[in-house]
Amino acid sequence: MNTVAVLKLTLHHGIVGYLAGFQSGKNILVFTDFFRSDQQRPALSLLTSPLYPQVDKILEKTYFTHQRLHPLLSNLLPEGTLRELIAQSLKVYIDNEFQLLAALGHDLPGALIATPLDPEEIPDEIKFKLQISNPDQILKQEIRTDSRRPNEVFHESQRWAFYTSPGNGIVSTRGLDCQKSFFQTCFCSAK
Repeated sequence: MNTVAVLKLTLHHGIVGYLAGFQSGKNILVFTDFFRSDQQRPALSLLTSPLYPQVDKILEKTYFTHQRLHPLLSNLLPEGTLRELIAQSLKVYIDNEFQLLAALGHDLPGALIATPLDPEEIPDEIKFKLQISNPDQILKQEIRTDSRRPNEVFHESQRWAFYTSPGNGIVSTRGLDCQKSFFQTCFCSAK
């Protein structure tokens, strides 16, 4: 059975849409009818602005991708070495953007928040749009961290030490100098 996890996408406390991530790597993004019909909706992107000429067509469409997410969501994720470190600490493939978005969903740039849903929280019309026919295939998305023991990730030069902490992103360990970044991530260098 191809299992699926679902994230609710909210912007300024209003539901924008839902993102399904299937075990096979397929991702499906749909926007809610409420967000689509709200002419005073908050700005998620220039493409979703009520003033954009093709906005109705864009918001009605169901977006299918494999591994990578729709550019609207993909562009919110870190790049380069930071992405590699986060993917390594989560023990996921670097291009498995659904897992990265699920882990960073409360700490994205801007006001968008991605929250894992329990199967009973997903509206039936959204299950249909996300092509979820069997409720047993829905899993609650778990963020892969261990609150009891740090997961250490070392840079090739062994100058960097990180560990994951639930709710706090990636933070430093072993008394290293830190400087907060945009993603509430500490970049730490040895003294």
